[in-house]
Amino acid sequence: GEAARGEALAFFDCYVKPQTGWAEPIMKLLRKHPKSVAVPALVDLDAKSWETSGPPRFFDNLFTWEAETVQLYFDEHVTWPHPIDQSNVLVFSWSWWQEIGGYDSLMKGSSTLLIENVELSLRVLLCGGKFVLMNESVVGFCHQQHGTLHHERRDTLFNQARVIQAWFGPWSSEALKNPRFDRDTSAGEMSDVRAVQENLKCAGLEKFLDTYRVPMEILGLLPSEVYSLREESTGLCLQEWSKDEWKLGQCHDSARGQLFTGKNERVEGGKLSCCSGLGPFKTLLGSNSYCLDSRLGKPGPYGCIHRRPPNSQVWTLREDGQIFSEENGCLVPAEVDEEELPSNEATWSPCRFATGRAVEEQRFHVEDIEGSDFFRLVLATGHCLMAILGEDPQPPRLAKCDPEDKEQQWQWAKPSLRLGLKPASKLSTCLDTDNGQKPLMYVCYSMEGKDSPYGVENTNQAFWLTPEGHITQWGPVDASFSNLCLDGSQPPLTQRRLSLASCQDAEQRMVRWSKVGVRVPLETRLA
Repeated sequence: GEAARGEALAFFDCYVKPQTGWAEPIMKLLRKHPKSVAVPALVDLDAKSWETSGPPRFFDNLFTWEAETVQLYFDEHVTWPHPIDQSNVLVFSWSWWQEIGGYDSLMKGSSTLLIENVELSLRVLLCGGKFVLMNESVVGFCHQQHGTLHHERRDTLFNQARVIQAWFGPWSSEALKNPRFDRDTSAGEMSDVRAVQENLKCAGLEKFLDTYRVPMEILGLLPSEVYSLREESTGLCLQEWSKDEWKLGQCHDSARGQLFTGKNERVEGGKLSCCSGLGPFKTLLGSNSYCLDSRLGKPGPYGCIHRRPPNSQVWTLREDGQIFSEENGCLVPAEVDEEELPSNEATWSPCRFATGRAVEEQRFHVEDIEGSDFFRLVLATGHCLMAILGEDPQPPRLAKCDPEDKEQQWQWAKPSLRLGLKPASKLSTCLDTDNGQKPLMYVCYSMEGKDSPYGVENTNQAFWLTPEGHITQWGPVDASFSNLCLDGSQPPLTQRRLSLASCQDAEQRMVRWSKVGVRVPLETRLA
């Protein structure tokens, strides 16, 4: 856009087909209201025949606290202005484009996964402009090609952090606590962005949040309350265990992955509000991603369907303490307990904190072995982490520290980042998450892959020792299991899977859920 000198700038993806007469109504708008950004209506475009079909549509997107776009699909009930640019199909007046400074030139990568659209949209909406939907201007759009480009994770995280630091204001420090962001995440030079904000007297993010408060609540981003869900018959709390599974785990007010909130739309008397379902607040893969779903009779996480949610995502916490779904009955702990573990076996459990540090049974520190690059991992209880090696993969255990025992000596699999753990007794073996089931010693994957994030070919082995003392997955390569930390509790903590039952059976088993630790989150209080 910097080289353009025409009256208007039209940004189209390469897989579009503007329809005859698309430009005239847009030029009329921009000549009258130069700070408007025209958004053409999109029709489906077939990649093979290059023919269009279907009715014209618009796609209203918002963004998460990680600066990722999320589509709303709220067509009938929309009462708010069009928010985030849909897919690089939009038209600016040349003068307004120059005033707002265009796209952020310091974003990295050949394609920034729509993160550039979040940044550009905030420039428009907070600095005096608006998006205008153009029903009479139609463009064919090939959805088959959209989103097929490769995105380098390191560049994506940089760009997300850049949007957050540039535009989130007092919300930025909380947003950057997400495990995907490194403690030393740099978002680059901000002087150009700050100059635009100063010159145009741009509003703060609170203006955007106030305008879109209802959809932001429906997405679970500005909830009226967050809470833990405690099941009374077991004394355990609902826990986002991994990206694919929820369980019941030990309740703890600092446990990562135990905060839940309402999500998805509720329409009563023709009025749109929240919430008909529930999901974690700030989930592993994004702050709006998951909702409790009972499809196929198996309760657990599934992508939230915010608009017209299916019955499998509609849940009610009743006055009798049952979490009820009309489709599949009531949520209960599975009747069969987890297998009994050896008393000294390390396990995964929710990461927990005490006075800013990992709790004692999760708090490790490195004890270097003089004259070598090996070290011991010493738990705050005084025990050392020990690799158990055999023909089949085995979990590590905790044992009395023995300076001569090579199974208690460890080495970083990727020393430059202090990532991955392998024992001196068998350097071809690494600690592995086993997809969140149990920690196992498994054959090492390469930490120097050319096409992998930071070279890590198997992120199930990307462990690091946090400043608080947790051994957990390193979020910048993958945050799928970053709610889980290596735990040396003795005996091992109780865990239960989830199941469904008739509500009558649930009552007979004395199953009862209650909200505990109810509070208004910082994000909502700041708004």
